[in-house]
Amino acid sequence: VTWSMPVGRLNWFGSLALLFYVFFYLNVDQESGTLQRLFVRYGGIMLLPVVGVQLFAIYIRVHDYGLTTLRYVSLLLIAGALLFVANSIFRKKISWVFLGMAAIVVVGLMSPLNIIDVPNMNQEARLKRVFRANGMLEGNKVINYGKEVSREDAEKIVSGLEYFSYPEGRVTEFVSNLKGLD
Repeated sequence: VTWSMPVGRLNWFGSLALLFYVFFYLNVDQESGTLQRLFVRYGGIMLLPVVGVQLFAIYIRVHDYGLTTLRYVSLLLIAGALLFVANSIFRKKISWVFLGMAAIVVVGLMSPLNIIDVPNMNQEARLKRVFRANGMLEGNKVINYGKEVSREDAEKIVSGLEYFSYPEGRVTEFVSNLKGLD
């Protein structure tokens, strides 16, 4: 109706649709009726456009504000839901889906690609990119604090620094050197 995509809310709606799909997929009795068999067989295919739009909305948010812990968790949950969608399309044993979910949990929580470090690295890289583009970064130290930057670059700097002000944003040495930056 408005021809504008509510990217800030769309991820939540897509995640709820995927959650209900997985819940029903695990609880439906495939032997009891035609509707149940059709849901198990084609329900995942019907969710692929929802996942596509959801991934596009996340891409827009990551492009504008960087990767945050919640967006990264959302991407991991989408990957898990896509395992269920793939299982409905290829009709394999459900056990491989749970093995894949376990792998996603290990990657997301216990590997170097965990839900804290990946967003931190992304936000720090965004800050460094903006500082370099404006000639404010030399090595790993910010110089020339008073330099004028565009409004878009200033918003990127503010959003990056705001991310590190929350508890999930583990402050790195680079960011701790920026504490005097206003």
